[in-house]
Amino acid sequence: MKLTIDYAPPIDREKLLVRINKIDKPTNISWYDYIQLKVITSGKAIVCKLHGNDIPEIKNRQASLIHINEPLRGKLGAEVGDTLDFDIKKATRWLAWYYFVRYHPNDIVRVSTWLAIIAILISIILGCISIVT
Repeated sequence: MKLTIDYAPPIDREKLLVRINKIDKPTNISWYDYIQLKVITSGKAIVCKLHGNDIPEIKNRQASLIHINEPLRGKLGAEVGDTLDFDIKKATRWLAWYYFVRYHPNDIVRVSTWLAIIAILISIILGCISIVT
């Protein structure tokens, strides 16, 4: 699907999401689902949530536009105004922790997710040790 990249509103700066028009939304994907957004020509991809562009902060709501924040545009190697061919697939919610660690634009969220994963693993290991002994 060919989409032109546009600025994301300031409220999306530190969020793991992209916004598109309801006309461009694939039929097999619901709003707020995790999606894999892949640029076909370069092969670069991100995983993020899909939101609609029907918020007041977005002035240009025409079809064939995708609103991506600057950190996610950087991961895709794309600039505002580029028209790229995207492949949009549904991604599983079971790997949400992985998406946050790998793709989230806010470093604090990425580090806190890592720390939460480490804390869970340590508690599992300590629980197994206490059961064995």
